[in-house]
Amino acid sequence: MFGVEPVDGRPITNGASAAATLDAVHNGMASTTATASPVPKALDQTPDFSMDSELPVGDVFVHGSGECDQLGLGDGTLWRKKPTPVRGLLAARVHSVVCGAMHTMCLTTDGLLYSWGCNDDGALGRCSGPPESLTDCEPRPVPIAGAAHVKSIACGDNHTCALDSTGRVWAWGSYKDSSGHIGIMRFGREIVRKCHTPQIVQNLGVTIAISIGANHTIALGNDHRVRGWGSNATGQLGLNNRRGCQVMEEHISVEETTLSQLAAMQPGGKRVVLNRSSHPEGRRVIRICLRTGSWIDASSLTVDQAREHLAAGACALVLELPDRDVSIDEKRELLYPQEMDLTSIQEGCVTALFAACEGSFLVAGEAAYGCGLNGDGQVGVGYLSLGVPVPQRICQMAPEGWLGGSLQASFALSHGTVTAWGKAEECGLGLGPGSDPVLLPRAVGLPPMRTLRCGTHHAIACSEAGDVFFWGCGLSHQLGNRPRDSNNPYDKNEDPPDEIRPYMLSSKQLEQRYVLMADGGAQHTVELAWDGTYAELRELGVDMVMPDASPMLLGKRPAAKVMKKPADVKKTEAKAKSAKKPSVVQSTKGGAAKEQRSAIKRPAAAPNRSKK
Repeated sequence: MFGVEPVDGRPITNGASAAATLDAVHNGMASTTATASPVPKALDQTPDFSMDSELPVGDVFVHGSGECDQLGLGDGTLWRKKPTPVRGLLAARVHSVVCGAMHTMCLTTDGLLYSWGCNDDGALGRCSGPPESLTDCEPRPVPIAGAAHVKSIACGDNHTCALDSTGRVWAWGSYKDSSGHIGIMRFGREIVRKCHTPQIVQNLGVTIAISIGANHTIALGNDHRVRGWGSNATGQLGLNNRRGCQVMEEHISVEETTLSQLAAMQPGGKRVVLNRSSHPEGRRVIRICLRTGSWIDASSLTVDQAREHLAAGACALVLELPDRDVSIDEKRELLYPQEMDLTSIQEGCVTALFAACEGSFLVAGEAAYGCGLNGDGQVGVGYLSLGVPVPQRICQMAPEGWLGGSLQASFALSHGTVTAWGKAEECGLGLGPGSDPVLLPRAVGLPPMRTLRCGTHHAIACSEAGDVFFWGCGLSHQLGNRPRDSNNPYDKNEDPPDEIRPYMLSSKQLEQRYVLMADGGAQHTVELAWDGTYAELRELGVDMVMPDASPMLLGKRPAAKVMKKPADVKKTEAKAKSAKKPSVVQSTKGGAAKEQRSAIKRPAAAPNRSKK
């Protein structure tokens, strides 16, 4: 059973299901003032997504920080405030873009992969130069020896995976946690610190879908089983044996405690601790379980409120325990694929899976399940905890929808509606710093959306009209909101702000372009804008491309199907091809708040927990 959070934010403890929350969202009960009401694009032509044999293709645009080569614009480009075309991919027929924390991958209709960005741990799938032609700061092909046609790609903080048309999964890079490298499997038996060469992941069987978090990977087999590998520090692999999981909880029955043992963590505060002889320093109470089978989130209760619930019929307290020390040997056991615990799933077979930074989501029927990091409520189970170790039901979900999450917030796209939960100021609901976490899904005020993705601390949604909306952290220009209006750039020299409500991108480069999709990393964003053409998927192996080839040198190809390419689109492409090397955009950061969130050049593994 699940608690439900209504408009006023007070927890309901009647055991209502999370599906009711989504019904309330669609009926307007959980709406907020976070409404985006700009004028959408009025394009003469929009792409046709109904064709099975051909896909709309486009040009790649980037903005944000390039300090780790993640923009793909050359070694001298450290910043871009607004979307800038990646000239090296103008002829590549890209149909998909994916971002890691500090690197980017593109997939073409020929099944070719291109990568650029930080390659310290091999995430690009190729060795860095010399020779200088194999640089990290510009797109270069990823040679996968013996691979069939690549169907999909996924990126983590320091690793990348590809799924080919035969159902094999290829992996490269390295898995990490807060202690450093865990490693990666090579040749199916050898664990190495990092690997620049794509390797087949063994013991998976035929795989039909993959998804990647910051430092874990999950795969859905044609047997509808889910397997995962990598870090399980916060329960993101959903293992019933809790292997590799650092976060721990303890259940204490009411018969084992007394009301006098409950105290405030700080005088007058709302965090309640239980003082017992076994731990006189006190253990934080995070949930109160009721005899009805429901529970109460205790994160915002006072001592008196907690005592009232105990006296009124609670059956147990759930306490937060100190982190468990996990040995490197135990962590490395999880580099072999492990089967996720699916015993809580009641709606039949798993049909889709998605990874958040430190969590995992599954869809079965029209229900979604989640596990992993939950310090800000980002799993969506309705309470705060360090982690949710096995999948639990969170909300109703359309089979064709999307689920995912940044480090501290999560998002869902279902029937064109975006919902969010987790850290309040990153949900796009208009809630500022200091607001209570959003514990269950709430609707974000947006027009009908077609795609949704997120970076480490920001979210990106592409509308059915072809516009792009951003919210979250904007420190490194990843939101493209300076200047806010490209036609009135009075604020172009100001520091980029965070966005607590969706901001519709204003860009001269994209004002007449339909944006097919967009994705984000830790400090950058990549958009794929339709170029007015379609291309047929071809069964060409990636290994057929020479490592030093560029998209402009791959020889003659069959002409793509053209749909009356607009004149302004041609003009934009011509201008991009003839443009000089972009100048470096300097940015000064000031203020205590900025210093606390200052951009890091080459981050280590993503932290294993959110700030509380």
